[in-house]
Amino acid sequence: MRTDFLEDFVVPVCLAEEISGQAYLRHLMGTAFFVDLDGTFLTAAHILESIDARTGAGTLCGLNVKSDEDRPANIFSEIQEWEKAPSPFDIAIGKIRRNSRKWFEIADHEIAAWKDVATMGYPEVSLNTIDDKFNVHMRMLKGYVQRIVKSGELQILGTHPDCFELSFAISSGMSGSPLFTVDNDRPQLIGVCVGSFSAEVVDYDTSEVDAEGAKFSEKRLRVEQIGIAESIFPLLSWRPVLCGGKSLGELVS
Repeated sequence: MRTDFLEDFVVPVCLAEEISGQAYLRHLMGTAFFVDLDGTFLTAAHILESIDARTGAGTLCGLNVKSDEDRPANIFSEIQEWEKAPSPFDIAIGKIRRNSRKWFEIADHEIAAWKDVATMGYPEVSLNTIDDKFNVHMRMLKGYVQRIVKSGELQILGTHPDCFELSFAISSGMSGSPLFTVDNDRPQLIGVCVGSFSAEVVDYDTSEVDAEGAKFSEKRLRVEQIGIAESIFPLLSWRPVLCGGKSLGELVS
């Protein structure tokens, strides 16, 4: 099955250096995905906040999108404006000056534990910068919801909204990617991936004393990485200023 068409809908967020009017990609920051036909996208807010802290003269923040040609080329499109969702969400909406394509609709069913989910984005491990070329390839992840986390339940995250705890990690670069289900061949958006947390689990721990009284101990630890995605459902009534009065639910529907 070909998957390259998905790069029209889910794109990398990058920093670029402007030299003589041309933008040269320098850093992969995260992932974004389009929610309408007018260049409106969602991503993780911490990505754009970190970019704002790094941008300055000669540095641009944008999306690496595909052209509309028969053989599409990569085009850097600068982010014109963006807006953070109400606290405590780590979700942001933004716009570029290009037409876009959308693939997702809002899920019309309740999400529970064990529900199969998927995401796709651009992890740092897929970045190839050999010979000064900036190549990054999409990765697809699939797993299930381990737990529905209500607002404030997971202390390790600090203040947070309703979340989905995932059976797979959201590695660096994948923040901002869409979390969705596929029901009846329809990709249905349920959240935005924002990161992971790690936990150490003791697999084996033993101590022995030999005949001479010497003590020997052995402990084996396993590190579990758990992905976190924030639920999109509480934000469906949010009306971002840059959306001209439309709610997020109206925009994505």
